[in-house]
Amino acid sequence: LVGGGAPRLLKWAGATADIVGVNASIHSGEIDQEAAHDGLAERIDQKVAWVKEGAGDRFADLELNAWLAVAEITDDPSVADVMAELFGTDADSLRQSPLALVGSRNEVAERIAERRERWGYSYHVIPGDKARDFAPLVADLTGT
Repeated sequence: LVGGGAPRLLKWAGATADIVGVNASIHSGEIDQEAAHDGLAERIDQKVAWVKEGAGDRFADLELNAWLAVAEITDDPSVADVMAELFGTDADSLRQSPLALVGSRNEVAERIAERRERWGYSYHVIPGDKARDFAPLVADLTGT
């Protein structure tokens, strides 16, 4: 398992690892606005391309994952607005970012499927304090 967000590291991970965490670059040591912007969907497109470049023919055999900075199952749409403001972006961009899974159980399930299709993510790393909240969703998605 190798995770990162910089070009050289992601190319190397693609060439050598079996599992690659495609993440935002965290230069300050914390998820700040710079890191949040580096985790937006368009940036992740580029990062997955770097993994593919490094992996070559073995890309189909890799397992990709995303680490979540924000994980919230809620029917309250204002939660995404509040989190987006903290990250210096808009709610829609936050919802599309692989750094975040925010929304109702059905919305989060749809986003997981979209990310699997777009980036090939096998799974998301959920913060430990959210494990109980996500357990019913994991049960729903088991085997899909």
